[in-house]
Amino acid sequence: DDYMDSYWHHGIDCYSLMPYSVLVADNGSDIARLGKAKMSLWGKVKLEVIKRLERLRRGVYRLRSANAKRSLVESLRQRGLIQTNSHQSKHV
Repeated sequence: DDYMDSYWHHGIDCYSLMPYSVLVADNGSDIARLGKAKMSLWGKVKLEVIKRLERLRRGVYRLRSANAKRSLVESLRQRGLIQTNSHQSKHV
């Protein structure tokens, strides 16, 4: 799950259907949850640095992805393959 949610690592955007087409049953989990071990100050610092780096990587991916989508739409528009009004092009 963690890897699938990290779309900026594998470059595959995840999409979902709304409303959800599958509902989750109200069952208990078979996965045993163990208590978390206490973390040292150094461990907390490393974890915070990793979280910030991941947030930065995700942000860079989103910027690149948005620019690529805009370029694709503009290219398709110039070729006459699609027509968009100014309201739609702002949300691409």
